[in-house]
Amino acid sequence: MNNQIIDFMNMVSQYGLILDFNGVILHCNPPLQDVLQYPVSRLDEVFGNEAGSVLAKIQSAITSRSLTAIDVEIDFGDGIHPIFGQIYPLEIEDKYLAIMLFHPVDTLHRLENALFDRKSKLPTDCRWIIDENYKTLKFTADEDCIFNGRNPGFSLFEAIQEKDHNLMFAAFEKAILSPGEMITITVDAQRKHGICRVEADIIYLADMFYGNRYFVMTRPAISRTLHILTRMAEAYQVENDKDLAVCLGVVSSAISNVRTNNREMPDTWLVQCCLDCKIRFHWLYGGIGEKFFEG
Repeated sequence: MNNQIIDFMNMVSQYGLILDFNGVILHCNPPLQDVLQYPVSRLDEVFGNEAGSVLAKIQSAITSRSLTAIDVEIDFGDGIHPIFGQIYPLEIEDKYLAIMLFHPVDTLHRLENALFDRKSKLPTDCRWIIDENYKTLKFTADEDCIFNGRNPGFSLFEAIQEKDHNLMFAAFEKAILSPGEMITITVDAQRKHGICRVEADIIYLADMFYGNRYFVMTRPAISRTLHILTRMAEAYQVENDKDLAVCLGVVSSAISNVRTNNREMPDTWLVQCCLDCKIRFHWLYGGIGEKFFEG
């Protein structure tokens, strides 16, 4: 077998196999070998009851000479793990083989969460993973979002007002030209309580293994500071910044500085007010919904 291919397989971080048309395992790379902890030569030794469906995908990939996705479950000894990967057809010295690279799906989830946690700004951020056709693959939406409770597969453009569609398309295209960089725009979007200005942070990541995708975070883009201070004073039942500062345990100049410069206030103020006054964060931050929790 070609030593360069084996060297490549041994260097990649994904679990990897080289197989022939009949599913005989010709090489198992170190990451997978470390997990299995025993030598393998047959598909059923890796995929168990899924071996038949995996073999069908391998043969399909080789026959059609096309990249084929694989999505099955494997027992690594500590429980069943869904895995996601790709099968790459390969021709070497008139032999038709296949390279299979895969990862547990929970590894992908950890990568996604790490990206969102690094870029996320506020607890009210909605998180969207979108394919290159602008369809949602996964999402987490707040209770005022019109998509809350729906299954993935819809387009964010369903909520974006038509006048802002071109702006949104342009932002997606700009993100493609600068992978990994965050593109921020403000658009009008339909929410349950009505039309709302929404900030959208868009990041594009190109990945041949997991697929190219957009990571999008959205949040209401209201004139936050002054409105929040007003609702905060209402919650504490005070009438001036001096008394509000006492409630928050800060000097009055701190509130004056935030108000004068119209800056985002410290998250700790928001959390403290919610806890002290037993009010809902969505009401305090965005004026959305009821002030108090039911019951």
